[in-house]
Order: sequence, then C-alpha cells, then structure tokens
Amino acid sequence: MMQYCKLKFLLINFYFFSNIFYSKKNVDFFSNNYGILISMKNLYHMVLTDHFRNPRNSKPLSEHNVALTNVNPLCGDMVNIQIKCDGDTITNIGIQANGCVISVAVASLLSELVLHKQIHEVNALDAGIVQKLVGMDLGPTRLKCALLGLKAIQEGIKTYKKS
Repeated sequence: MMQYCKLKFLLINFYFFSNIFYSKKNVDFFSNNYGILISMKNLYHMVLTDHFRNPRNSKPLSEHNVALTNVNPLCGDMVNIQIKCDGDTITNIGIQANGCVISVAVASLLSELVLHKQIHEVNALDAGIVQKLVGMDLGPTRLKCALLGLKAIQEGIKTYKKS
C-alpha cells in the first residue's frame, strides 16, 4: 500500500509540473529530494521569484564610497545602489530596487555576484552574463529592465574611480 501511495504521489506531481509549466523540447530535467521532476526553466523561474520576494543586500549602507540612482524611463523601474570599496575590491553593496520582477531579481542576483569582486571583474560583466543569470532569452524591453542594476553598479564604479 505504501509503495502504491508513493507512486501515485510521484505521478500526480509529475503530471502537475509537466502540464502547468511549459518547457521547450530540449530542456534538461532534474529530480529534487522528493522525486519531482523540475525543468531548468522552472528552476530559473523559482530563483527569480525568490530574489524578487526576498532581495539580497537590500539594506541601504550608511558607510559607502558611491551612491547612485538609475531609472528606466520606459517603465519606471528604479535602482538605488550604495557601494563600499576598499581599494579595488567591492567590500559591501546595498541595492534597493523598485519595479518589475526582472529588474528587482537581477539587481539582487548582481549584488551577490559582485560582492567581494575586483572592480575590473565587475566592469567586464555584460548583457550575456545577465541573460545567463536570468536563464532565458529576453527581448529588448525586458533586457533594459535586466541591465538596469548592472548599469547602475558600473556607473557607480566609474564615479568611484574618478574620485
């Protein structure tokens, strides 16, 4: 009886996840601890949702070398950043983002990515890295939302280097 219930549970979950979440033909699937198959596209969706609901490094920094606000005039998304640098290393970052899921989640992901990195490494980041973080192809409008945080960080670094 126990094996039958476990099998039924797995089949119901597989049916649920495979029918609700659309996935492309050649998407890899993996199994989580409960034996539920999850597509990589769905995993990226869960990561973005988590970063949107619980943004990392979102507290404003009282001690910082750089503070900058960047706004996307097309949609109204806004990113405020504060960066604390020690020499050529980013030692702390605060990002407050308001807007769509893509802009807030990517700003949060970027704050984790650039923390404790060298300035030249952060300046080397581009749209390709952002699209890899998002895990899907973005159109030109959504790409502007995704790049908002990166542009703010890189502009802040340029301001820091000039001073």
